[in-house]
Amino acid sequence: MPRTEYAGGWLIDFAPRTEWPEVDVHATEERYYVLSGEVIEGEERHGPGTYVVFAPGSRHRPRTETGARMLGITVLPR
Repeated sequence: MPRTEYAGGWLIDFAPRTEWPEVDVHATEERYYVLSGEVIEGEERHGPGTYVVFAPGSRHRPRTETGARMLGITVLPR
């Protein structure tokens, strides 16, 4: 995916019943857009068209029951 000195882009396809392998801790901001399926963050469910933002210092462990495709941007440390 594209990357500059400021940010990196990514595309992730989660298979059904998948969970990120570890807690994701953010030194910088991360944002993603749910293209299809459903992503579960704690008790919140994010379906297609949802835009999710994580602030610096935040942590999460996304999972899905149905499968999902996400397009994201991670701000790189300066």
